[in-house]
Amino acid sequence: MSAFPKPDHTHSKCVNAAQRRFEQATLKSDKRTGVHVREIFDVLLEQHRAFSAYEIVEALQARGKKLRAIQVYRALEALLELGNIHRIESRNAYIACHNGSQCRHPQLLICESCDRVAEVNSDPIEHSINETADASGFVLQGRQVELFGLCPSCAA
Repeated sequence: MSAFPKPDHTHSKCVNAAQRRFEQATLKSDKRTGVHVREIFDVLLEQHRAFSAYEIVEALQARGKKLRAIQVYRALEALLELGNIHRIESRNAYIACHNGSQCRHPQLLICESCDRVAEVNSDPIEHSINETADASGFVLQGRQVELFGLCPSCAA
């Protein structure tokens, strides 16, 4: 079974579940989220792909919203703190988290052709990372693995 959603999957189920997790996270949080956080999260939920802050600015402009990149970055920081998105470090881009409570330290599968991203949680990979760090005396500060290649649709 592929971690990538099939092109004909029911995307509204992904979106609805992620929106519910967003609502729960904001209710549990003692931090207030800015007015634009939900709009930015909705942009990220539109597709299973990563967006740069400037692509988010453009998407919002197409909807008649004028935001500066700094406003988008602030909202993205809030979403990261809430656990509703992931930052793809190598691309300085962001994706909505679709795994919710199952999302611990994701491994992100990034298609270099269509830019779709799938998130997986592999216990063997996580275990190997922890063992390697422990054996080296290395104290992990973060664990997100980014893997690049072709999704099933682009590879076909």
